[in-house]
Amino acid sequence: MEELENFLKQHAPVALSHKHPSEQELWVAVFQEVIEGPNFSSSTFHRVKQQLEELLPFTWKTSVKKVLENFHPATHELALLNLTHVILAEIQESRFTSLHMLYLERESLFKHLGCLMTLTHTQATKFSMQIVKFIELWIAHLQVDPLDMAEVLSRIVRFTSVLELQEDDLRAKLLSEKISTPLLTICKNFKVFQYASANLVSHILPYEASAIGQKKKHPSVAYAVLKDLMKSPEEGEVEESGIRDKFNHLHQEFDLIVRSPPQSLYSITKETDSPHEKATALLQYYSEVLPNLSNSNWDTLFIRKKVLMSTYTLKIISLICEGGSKLGLQVLDLIISILANLIGLFNKDQPDYSNTEILLNLVVQMNWAPSLIESIAQHLKELPTQSVKEFLLILWNYLREHLPTGLSKTNEEPYIRSMKMIIHKNIERMGALYKELQRST
Repeated sequence: MEELENFLKQHAPVALSHKHPSEQELWVAVFQEVIEGPNFSSSTFHRVKQQLEELLPFTWKTSVKKVLENFHPATHELALLNLTHVILAEIQESRFTSLHMLYLERESLFKHLGCLMTLTHTQATKFSMQIVKFIELWIAHLQVDPLDMAEVLSRIVRFTSVLELQEDDLRAKLLSEKISTPLLTICKNFKVFQYASANLVSHILPYEASAIGQKKKHPSVAYAVLKDLMKSPEEGEVEESGIRDKFNHLHQEFDLIVRSPPQSLYSITKETDSPHEKATALLQYYSEVLPNLSNSNWDTLFIRKKVLMSTYTLKIISLICEGGSKLGLQVLDLIISILANLIGLFNKDQPDYSNTEILLNLVVQMNWAPSLIESIAQHLKELPTQSVKEFLLILWNYLREHLPTGLSKTNEEPYIRSMKMIIHKNIERMGALYKELQRST
């Protein structure tokens, strides 16, 4: 009892100094003050709580409910952290009282997700990650509604885009890993995967205003989470549906957005055309315009105004293409349009190196172009814009002659020689690549 007395004097002086109508209300106030306060000792408190629970059943549950009713992310951030310590201590003993209480009262926490923008970024991020941690523990130890959990995680992902984190930012990596952990578990259910991936794709693509009424800035966390969802299952893991079904669904969600109005109204090709017919028609159309920019509505209002305003359309196209050559052919018309517009932009000295590098790596990944292109892609910024234009035009002519069909390529050598000539012409800038090519040949 001495330990209990010393603990309470240190951690609940305010509650002990007030009069309370009943002994139970006294202990509820004590618990609440301890949970919401600093200098929390989880091991000591766990022992104290067990002693009091034996004397006053349900006191702890009432206290947790009071804490959640009183909670606000801006002023009670320690409360959730302290509750997490209690939950983890209970889990070590295979007890889930506090975890279950939090799940039953989860709406008391979820309602604050609607006011994340009123908090500082630090406060909002801490609160969001606490919710993610609770969801991870709920999924691991309780029977939960997986779609409900997916919906909350999707809301948190949408919030992260306002943090303006770039993909190479360690904070973006940390956030995406934390969110992916519980989401991957519930997305073994294919219906949950369909829901989550649809939410992610619609958020990542830069074709709509964000929920906060501003243009989305950096959906880097959302894209990283989507990539995690598209990974093949680990050995021994069981999922309701195969990886091929996941890629087919990803393409369907992407296609639904890209082929819908208003952009579908601008399309140069017919909706009924096969992928091969679309590609052939576009190669013919742009070849009459290049190296200049096309002024069609499809190019001015969609490709340049929306698609090329960020790298995320091409990144999702690349992700879809990881599902195989059949899916790659379904997005080939978009790839051709993007390439034609990139050539026109370089011709006008308005270079877009980021999208160009992604596109070049993609056509090599799909075995649609010589592997030399991948090496050149890594050195694009070392080339003058007009040399990049010349290089892209060589690729364009190669694709015209070798329309991607999945068959082996012939007659590549003239194109490879032309590419090497561009490298040689810029040998002062690309000496390292030139030496590498000499060694390989």
